[in-house]
Amino acid sequence: MVKGRNQIVRDRKQLREAMDGIDFCVELFNIPRFPRNIATGATARGQRSVNSRDDVLMYYEAARYEDCYMSAFLNYKESIGLNGITADTKPVPNHIVVDLDRDSFMSDAEFEAALAVTLENIKNSVTGLTAKYPVVIWTGNGYHVHVPLPGFTTPLEDMPEFAAFKDDKELPNKFLRWAEKTLSNGAADPHHNLSIKSALFRVPGTVNTKAKAAGKDPRVKIVQGMEYAMHRTGERHGIPSFGQGRVLSKPTTKFLNDFLGNLIQGLIDEKVAKLQRRRRSIGMIHVGGNSGNNNNKNGSLDWIDRLIKTGVEDGRKNLIYWVLAPYLFTVKEMDYDDAYHVIEGWLERCEQIRSLEPGWDSFRYRIRYCLDTAEDQERKPIRFETFKEYYPDVYKILRE
Repeated sequence: MVKGRNQIVRDRKQLREAMDGIDFCVELFNIPRFPRNIATGATARGQRSVNSRDDVLMYYEAARYEDCYMSAFLNYKESIGLNGITADTKPVPNHIVVDLDRDSFMSDAEFEAALAVTLENIKNSVTGLTAKYPVVIWTGNGYHVHVPLPGFTTPLEDMPEFAAFKDDKELPNKFLRWAEKTLSNGAADPHHNLSIKSALFRVPGTVNTKAKAAGKDPRVKIVQGMEYAMHRTGERHGIPSFGQGRVLSKPTTKFLNDFLGNLIQGLIDEKVAKLQRRRRSIGMIHVGGNSGNNNNKNGSLDWIDRLIKTGVEDGRKNLIYWVLAPYLFTVKEMDYDDAYHVIEGWLERCEQIRSLEPGWDSFRYRIRYCLDTAEDQERKPIRFETFKEYYPDVYKILRE
């Protein structure tokens, strides 16, 4: 079908807006800016690694500019060899994204007040251009407030103050989540589980289909932050007026000390909770052990490893809670994101057998809840004998 003149004009306008939005976002990042991950409504829940603006635009065009996301961080695995990045390079959590969802607030006034508080907290918690020129993007149903910190270049694990936590693989992610909650005074979307691997945000000039379905303006737009991008561009091109008195933004010493205090308090709370659990367990029969479960020397359990590779029709939610989440987190000691993606992959295999009900949103929440519970309770998976008793149909499948 031949497009009419009006449609051609609209398509060109949409293309230009998306290109401008991508260029704006790229100015928020340090060099190298690629490779990094993007996602669209057409990539079926998966992220794609891209190496240039043209690559980004290709995917966005293919998705008709709908539900287009970009990662705030490099794809570190594919960046090895660029600017001294190696396989041992630790990620620096130097780009915070605060997600304020309009549906989480009772009124527009309350919603706008939360944004104002967030911007004031950013002004008091970071230095340089980011504090002076905050970056706010309207997503179609809320705000994404960006806090780029290009002057923050040392991994937390390498800072002497955080030496006691240097072996914590989740340290950068813990900082991102704590920072989002702290900067927003707890008003950020509680379902926004920020991490290095999943720090995706909507790109200006693209379309939010959820807002469109609700009859709202679906366009993702820059509310403020052009000044920030303009200054970064000027600095990069060596324009003197932009380079004078330049201070690359980074967290204040107080902000980092507050995070350190939060980590220490977390250790204290964890020790207290463990002590309370031990006291409650005195005299009780332990039923969660793994004796007789066909253990391997590396801590693996053969039957659970087989289950992970096998899609099943029923009992998916309970299997995540009683078997997969505690196995991956407590036994295998995977980090949160890796365990999440393993379970998500298992659910994709399950969906090939029978559709997930009520849908992916519900199951994603279930994954997070089960992983959080496994972490809090240090819970192990159920015994193999218990599994056979309660899931006989799944047991038969694993034996085939």
